[in-house]
Amino acid sequence: MLTCTRDVPRKIDPTTLGDQNVILNPDAHVLRRNVNPRLNRNHHPWEQRTIRARLVDIQPKRMTRAMREVIAIARILNNRTTNPVDMAIRHTCCRGRDAGIRQMEDSFRLMQTKTIDLMQVHNLLDLRVHLPVLREWKKAGRIRYLGITHYHAGAHAEVEKLVKTGDFDFVQINYSMDEPEAEARLLPACADSGTATLINRPFSQAGLFGRVRGKPLPPWCADMDCTSWAQFFLKWIISNPAVTCAIPGTGRVAHIEDNMAACTGRLPDAAMRKKMMAYFASL
Repeated sequence: MLTCTRDVPRKIDPTTLGDQNVILNPDAHVLRRNVNPRLNRNHHPWEQRTIRARLVDIQPKRMTRAMREVIAIARILNNRTTNPVDMAIRHTCCRGRDAGIRQMEDSFRLMQTKTIDLMQVHNLLDLRVHLPVLREWKKAGRIRYLGITHYHAGAHAEVEKLVKTGDFDFVQINYSMDEPEAEARLLPACADSGTATLINRPFSQAGLFGRVRGKPLPPWCADMDCTSWAQFFLKWIISNPAVTCAIPGTGRVAHIEDNMAACTGRLPDAAMRKKMMAYFASL
């Protein structure tokens, strides 16, 4: 299950449960090419490829046919007798109390569940209006955790203030080797308050790969069991003690498998993280 210090230890130990530190954020194109949601769950190719993934992150605004396939996969995975997934819904892009309630009720209906583990207010949109409803639903047990999200460093100061109120269990923010600003204040504030963190834009919208295209990994990557640049970037993120998990999006199954491999083997310590950043900055 999703964890934070308000119930159980927030930080997942990457040496014992590290395969849960990178969350699957499935892409619609992958599902269209590789998955038939009507297949029996015991023989589902998506389940076989992502058996270690624990969370499905869904945007209600994007309820296209492809996203409905994502939901079908989530239902199948959540019905497994072992390692069920957690459901995270981004309560996205709507203003007004009634519109927010309709969107969240649609999420429950589409997911065919009575409880959603994490409901997030996306980009803080109309937060003050939605928050009373979210608190009420959490108290009633419909939602396990409340969260807020943003994708830009310009909002970090506001997110930090909200974190310090103690109202939120999770924060989803941007953080990567190319966008490290959260290290200065926001991530420490989350750690101090026991707020769990989901990291979006871990590849800076794929911008990191442009920096390293055609360049080999440094040989010392073997010391942290790193075999690709994607793993390099993800291991740097999830080894930060204030980070709970990262949500790399992708359009290819091979990339999902590569991303998940970042959770295996050794993670960099503080000295290695500095070395990694220095090397990346030199490219």
